[in-house]
Amino acid sequence: MKLKLPKLRMIGKAIENIEVKIESGIEKLENETAQKICDLNPCLPWSDWSKCSSNIHIFGSKFRTRQCSLDLSTCKVDTTNSKIEKQFEICGGFCPLSYNITKNGFCLKLFSDKGRNKEAAELKCQEDNGHLINIDSEIKYEDVGSLMEGFGTSVWIDGYRKDVSSHWTYTYGYQKGFFKWYTGQPSNSSSELCLSVHKYSAIQWRDSSCNNQYYSICEVISSLT
Repeated sequence: MKLKLPKLRMIGKAIENIEVKIESGIEKLENETAQKICDLNPCLPWSDWSKCSSNIHIFGSKFRTRQCSLDLSTCKVDTTNSKIEKQFEICGGFCPLSYNITKNGFCLKLFSDKGRNKEAAELKCQEDNGHLINIDSEIKYEDVGSLMEGFGTSVWIDGYRKDVSSHWTYTYGYQKGFFKWYTGQPSNSSSELCLSVHKYSAIQWRDSSCNNQYYSICEVISSLT
């Protein structure tokens, strides 16, 4: 079958248009796919959560942030042309009912049911999701003094060292140490590697053998994160 030139030109133009549409469709699909991929993660990683703003037994909030690019065409985070996203969550404070909420808001309990060695005392605290108290500030020291009013024996607190020449280490809180040593303390005997306190006219620190059987003070950190 013979086709005249105008018809051949029309067929060729139609094929050309089809090719253009196919190429345009493929390019559009590629751009949409790339955009969807960028949309999945156009941001830097989230920061750590902030501290919960709640008080004990009261709900509060916490938040975290991340930096996100405004130009998604590059699929890269442009820190000079970006926005900060913030995410909030509800959180709440917690203090077991058998514990005391002190004047300054600490959640504490004096375990005087029986003496325990240092390791067993810490494990007892962990049963309540707490730890032996790290007395790391003046206000906490004052609250412990009130808790131990009329209580004249040694109790375990947080604080351990691997030998007498080492620094004291703590499970949580301030790590440089807060001390009010009793006269002649620390005695630095090679076996006295754990911290305890005794209520004299005021609470004072002693270094003690970790195997001694003492009562203990536990603290539950009241703000959940």
